[in-house]
Amino acid sequence: MTLQLDASPPSPSITSALMAPGAVVALRGLDGAIARAGALSRTLELVHVRASQISGRDHGLDDAWSADVATWRDAAEFTPAERAALALTEAVSGRGDQENAARGDAWKNAARHFDPTALVALVLNVGHVDLRSRASA
Repeated sequence: MTLQLDASPPSPSITSALMAPGAVVALRGLDGAIARAGALSRTLELVHVRASQISGRDHGLDDAWSADVATWRDAAEFTPAERAALALTEAVSGRGDQENAARGDAWKNAARHFDPTALVALVLNVGHVDLRSRASA
């Protein structure tokens, strides 16, 4: 009897856990660092939702809230700080429809609302979402 092995490559999440066992622990540590960095949890969640939408990994998100975040420029429910965080999310996510000047403006505007530690947390949050979406693609 011959054992048949699945020839498809292992999923990235399995590969990460086996090849770099500390990666999962590190990502969980990054979650904690982002949460402790001073940005409001609602703002971090908004950034997470928008970054997930941009990366195409927004399945499983609350549909009503997700729709509001997708159209945040037209939605009245967001504070100026939240709008700044959402614009920064789009700027650092590498969306192709923004010129470099617009990216700089997004950073300057966000800096009016967040201290440097919170700004770093927002950017790390975007990168973390992107990393997770790439690893699970």
